[in-house]
Amino acid sequence: MANLRRLALTPELDGVIKGGEWEPLATAGNATTYLQWEPGWIYWAAEAPANEDIVFSLDSLADGWTTGPDNFEIRIGWRGPNITFAVRRLNNQPNGATAWQSGQIPPDMIQFEARRSGGRWTMEARLMLPGPLAPVEGKTMGVRVDGQVPGAIDERVGPRQMANVRLSLDTHVGLPEGLQWSPRFVNRNMVPQDGFAVDYTLTRDPNGARPDRFAFRAEGIGIDDLGKFEYPIEPFDNRNRTMFGVKSPIRPEAKTGWRIVRAEITGPDNLKFMVRSSVRIAPLLDINASPIPSLKKSTRPQRIRGTVDLQSNGTQRVQGVVTYRLPEGFRMLRGDESKFTIYHARAKAGTRYEIEAPAGASGDFVIGVIVQVGDQRFEQSIPIFIEDPV
Repeated sequence: MANLRRLALTPELDGVIKGGEWEPLATAGNATTYLQWEPGWIYWAAEAPANEDIVFSLDSLADGWTTGPDNFEIRIGWRGPNITFAVRRLNNQPNGATAWQSGQIPPDMIQFEARRSGGRWTMEARLMLPGPLAPVEGKTMGVRVDGQVPGAIDERVGPRQMANVRLSLDTHVGLPEGLQWSPRFVNRNMVPQDGFAVDYTLTRDPNGARPDRFAFRAEGIGIDDLGKFEYPIEPFDNRNRTMFGVKSPIRPEAKTGWRIVRAEITGPDNLKFMVRSSVRIAPLLDINASPIPSLKKSTRPQRIRGTVDLQSNGTQRVQGVVTYRLPEGFRMLRGDESKFTIYHARAKAGTRYEIEAPAGASGDFVIGVIVQVGDQRFEQSIPIFIEDPV
């Protein structure tokens, strides 16, 4: 498969693949597959015959399918009235031993929606990956999405051909040699009431092209969330540099999520190229929890300590209360009902918590963080893994 680049973009998971919502990954056999990402989450989708499972393979560090413990396979199928779901991990040990292991994913960390039409079905899914496995800008991940008949489970542990996907927030198409560009955002996370703003800088070599006009808009599912603008570009200065900017209101009804904006830049001698960036129509508040290191099963209760940062994406003061939702048997020791105030624009507040895991607990668990700000409610999940060494 090819080496690809993907901008951050948030699809709407409803089982319907809409125009501008997904970029194709591949067409293999009878299935057409798609892939997107946003920080912390990987998204995939497929259209396949109704009698085929949709199989997602992920090498989250792109270091090879038979290297490390970061290789996962998620199989989703439709059997009569039921959706089936299975996870397994290819556990590659440093000593060379390799074996499949059955796995589980906490419900808060995976979501999928499916629809059937005639002899085909469509599935859209997303998976949250924590810590070093998480999708972030600049990372490359190995991915593959296939349609497979239910009996075609591949038990082999040898190499698997993957597409290496580079995760980006900015890219360009057709940029001529001798021109460089860069965007500047006060913040890529923008709440509707504050509007959108970006400044672009173009730098040319002494004999490089001289673009003189741009047309700006959002694209895909966010095409109506921002305005459309077309203006001339100021001449390059004596340092061979020029700048232009865009300010736009954000439609109040815009859904939150990562969107793509583009500027089509033109000039003499049929000069034409495009620059594209990912920006986020953001909620008022983001919850950023510190990752919890893996624990080992213990015959005694274990204390889990962590911090939760509350990041304001807006320009006004924010006040609220933090509470927690715990797995069965876990106990809150400190940090519940924590009040906070964020005084400054796009600033943050921090809270701490301490939780007790019961003796003998093992497996995957999720702590729910709930933040109430007036009549607005924000939630985030903190994954916990307690390893059973047996």
